[in-house]
Amino acid sequence: GEKKMADLKEYTMAEVGEHTSLDDLWVAVCGRVFKIKEEYLDDHPGGREVLTAVAGKDATEAWVDVKHSKSSRKKMQAFLIGKVKGAEVKEQLTDPSYIWPEQIEWEKRKQSPKSDNN
Repeated sequence: GEKKMADLKEYTMAEVGEHTSLDDLWVAVCGRVFKIKEEYLDDHPGGREVLTAVAGKDATEAWVDVKHSKSSRKKMQAFLIGKVKGAEVKEQLTDPSYIWPEQIEWEKRKQSPKSDNN
């Protein structure tokens, strides 16, 4: 079943920071805590290095910059283990149903004839 936000365990960033080894790699994104499975590291389209670089850290900014796809956000739900204590949970961003405003713009541009960049 779906993990409800209310049921998620709360972790401090200090606790998240203790999990930096390959077989125990935690990352905070948008106020949520994800435990990345070691076997996923090599499957990560962005490469394993970007994940190991943010082990135990808050990777929200980097994660948001990439504008992760709907399918990648769906995949992330399997790694969701908790929420960051005291963080404002930007739940919709990691939610597979969330559409980036930029994504809408991009879709629009894709459909419209190419315009000259001036």
